[in-house]
Amino acid sequence: MIETEGTTQTDRILTRREKIVLDQLLRGLTLEQVARELFVSRNTVKTQTRSIYRKLGVSTRAELRASTAGTAGTAGSAGAAHGSQHQNQHQRAVEDARPVTVTVEA
Repeated sequence: MIETEGTTQTDRILTRREKIVLDQLLRGLTLEQVARELFVSRNTVKTQTRSIYRKLGVSTRAELRASTAGTAGTAGSAGAAHGSQHQNQHQRAVEDARPVTVTVEA
């Protein structure tokens, strides 16, 4: 991982929205669940997921988890996506600007 002045390599590689989708994927949500939580279509999430995979050099969810193992987790950024918490979680996901630290091996 390359860091300069508080910016990680992932911060430069992934867009803000891709970081939010990455967080949801690492929480174990399906593409459909991510789409519902972020109020977008499944195809939008699928496109963003493909972009994340390409940028991080992985091709499966298992590889994604393995490539992010041991890094600063983002699972605490939102709770389970159920019931009345859904709107609050969406708002937190939209407002969440904390960097996601991912180690990318060259």
